[in-house]
Amino acid sequence: MAKSYFRGHPTVVIDGKWCYADTKEVIADSEDAKTHNIRPCKKCGAVFGLHDHDPCLGNLPGVENACCGHGVQEEAYIHFSNGIRLDNFTVTELNDRTIQYESALLYYDGVQVFTGTDANNRKYLGVMVEMTNDHDKYLVVETDPAMNGLKVLDDLRHIILNRPHTEWYLMWTNAVTVEPLHLKKWSGPIPEKYLPED
Repeated sequence: MAKSYFRGHPTVVIDGKWCYADTKEVIADSEDAKTHNIRPCKKCGAVFGLHDHDPCLGNLPGVENACCGHGVQEEAYIHFSNGIRLDNFTVTELNDRTIQYESALLYYDGVQVFTGTDANNRKYLGVMVEMTNDHDKYLVVETDPAMNGLKVLDDLRHIILNRPHTEWYLMWTNAVTVEPLHLKKWSGPIPEKYLPED
């Protein structure tokens, strides 16, 4: 029986079709997107279409196709446009992030709440948590794509606490609109003093 992985999930071939090993559900029965049974990446939780670029890697110049392995090291590969292929390597995510300022959602004596985007088109929300003469400090989190339906300013706490990944970041800057914006990754629960009130 043929075995492999799809976005970090073990798979097997049943009746000529690739299925998840645990549930035996067919992953993609046709080119019709409605029949695809695509799970989020097992490692990071990202959701993307059957033929979409791996959002962990984004669009890489000089690369024909690539996969981060989604937590399965032997599945990681890069196939360069010149024909060279690298396999079975470890993908290390950087602790810090760089994002581009997108827009201010609240401005009062400076940008209080803003949105930004990283190189892989992931969306971020930044909320000022401290203002000093030297710099402003912002709490920044990646946001769920479903956030678009929320009234962002009314739901800041909900959006922050229900972010798609546990990571959160702090950013110090004199001007939030200056690009790029450098984020410093932090771990553990977000301190209550950084969270907006209900």
